[in-house]
Amino acid sequence: MPRTLAARLAEEKTRAAAAIAARREELAEAYIIGADTVVSVGRRILPKCEIVAEAAQSLRLLSGGRTGFTPRSASSRQRAARAISLSNEVAPQAALADEIEAYLGSGEWRGKAGGYALQGLAGAFAKNL
Repeated sequence: MPRTLAARLAEEKTRAAAAIAARREELAEAYIIGADTVVSVGRRILPKCEIVAEAAQSLRLLSGGRTGFTPRSASSRQRAARAISLSNEVAPQAALADEIEAYLGSGEWRGKAGGYALQGLAGAFAKNL
């Protein structure tokens, strides 16, 4: 499930960063926040896009759908971690056809889950930021 995967990946990142912090005296008291984004349509998890066709397909699938973000936090002094999930609705496809083509031309989609990142140009696709 997408939410479970995002939580697991965020937890793994948190543990890896905490292990590094534990070996460095100046980071011994640091709070570690790990996060990962999994972009999905229903239960289907979309890939990190490497070619334009993947990005185009992902963006079209996402139109009118929702995306999610699940951070995990922990500290070197605290074992318990709390997970939260945030989601965002993507604008309807009819409103995006030209915008998707322009975005694909930017190349910003490369290596992004679902072919986009809300903090970049694709933030214009989001309805509920």
